[in-house]
Amino acid sequence: MTAPIAVPDWLVPASCEIGLKRQVVQHRSGLSGVFQSVELGAEYWVMNISTPPRVRGSSGRDEAFFNQLVGGAQPVELWHFARPEPAGTMRGSPVVNATVAQFSRTIQITTTGTLVAGDMFGIGSQLFQVASASLAGSVLTVTTVNRSRVQIAAGASVVWYRPKASFVMVEDASAFVHRAGSMAGSSFSFVEAV
Repeated sequence: MTAPIAVPDWLVPASCEIGLKRQVVQHRSGLSGVFQSVELGAEYWVMNISTPPRVRGSSGRDEAFFNQLVGGAQPVELWHFARPEPAGTMRGSPVVNATVAQFSRTIQITTTGTLVAGDMFGIGSQLFQVASASLAGSVLTVTTVNRSRVQIAAGASVVWYRPKASFVMVEDASAFVHRAGSMAGSSFSFVEAV
């Protein structure tokens, strides 16, 4: 797979739908009706982006950008467009305080700030979401919604502004609707390219 491309500054989605996909096997007992769910592996992010209508003069750049991504061969770096920075106070240059084991949902971060439920942050190529508020201190213990897919070394940088992950487009074709003087908005689906 080629190196991910960056989202151009001019792209501001009309809407961004983001969620987490878990790899699970679900089963309901035929005798007792008890429901069971077994997690099989790491979670990954899924995203749908809708663009606003464009005037004809800027429609070509939209087409060119999204046409590069069709079919999933070209990854793109995306972030949670509605939350480009934490609602908590973590800023500056935070780092991982202690080694994080693979599949862990707890990360210690050296920072003087806070994180609240729903805040996003990145470490390496992984994008994490905070599960519950983490109080200020020299070391912040953060419980995350998703697990670490790989071991993370102490000292790794923590990205709080527009933390990104690599995504690939699900659609294998694109279509753009043109009208007199404008192009209608479009929607595209992406999955994290773990």
